[in-house]
Amino acid sequence: MRSLMSLVVLALATSCASSGSKMRKLGTEPISRYLNCGDSIMGPAADTYRVYISLISQVHPDGKGETDFETSFVAQARNMEGTTSDRVACGTTGRLEEHIRLRLIEKLNSSNG
Repeated sequence: MRSLMSLVVLALATSCASSGSKMRKLGTEPISRYLNCGDSIMGPAADTYRVYISLISQVHPDGKGETDFETSFVAQARNMEGTTSDRVACGTTGRLEEHIRLRLIEKLNSSNG
């Protein structure tokens, strides 16, 4: 059986867009499915702005013989059109965290079976 730690992504920090390119999807889904960064003239800002993501998942003992799993998903977005603007905070929809949780359960069940 693989260890729980080997089944969990412990840390990931990335920018969803790099200079000269615009990424409007996270996997196959629009970023706005996972983040709410407000709206722009073109629609959800998460799909039109440059989005900076920090995603961290951690596994730790709960003190009762069980294991807790936490995911922290923080993001900011910045309009890259026109004049320089400050980054805006984005809120999570909870969908990505739930997806990670379900994939972890799936992996744990397949490694135990």
